[in-house]
Amino acid sequence: MFFLNLCWNHIITPERAKAQLSELLKCVSVDKIFAFGGDTKYPELVISHLEMAKENCALVLAEKVLNGFFSYDEAVAFARRIFRTNLIEFYKLKLPKR
Repeated sequence: MFFLNLCWNHIITPERAKAQLSELLKCVSVDKIFAFGGDTKYPELVISHLEMAKENCALVLAEKVLNGFFSYDEAVAFARRIFRTNLIEFYKLKLPKR
């Protein structure tokens, strides 16, 4: 079983991170992608890194919606999956009920 973690991609090379995600959408199951990981010792950097990851993913997904690859609702569901659901399932997190 494998998973693709885009943890450092957004910081090291944002343009390449967008290109990689665009390609991954075509050939990897959505449940195998982690869009973000914040492994830094400074909380402020985690927040900045998350903003970069969200912006990169939003740009890629918006392009896919405009090109007809995804509907708007599918793109939102995909984003939720790669930023939240996959990690909850992988780490078997127990979240409080809302």
